Amino acid sequence: MTNLFEETRNGNVALTRLNRPKQFNALNSPLAVGMVAAAEELDAAGASMPSPSPG
Repeated sequence: MTNLFEETRNGNVALTRLNRPKQFNALNSPLAVGMVAAAEELDAAGASMPSPSPG
């Protein structure tokens, strides 16, 4: 199984990218569970998680 995410960190800033290109990064149960787990792990580590702005 491939990694569902690609993560890079620079200090306490983390960038997590979805990694299901053949499925156009479509959301499925494992991806949703992994997204929550990744966010919780990054939060516990004190990483900043920027979110995209609208527009």
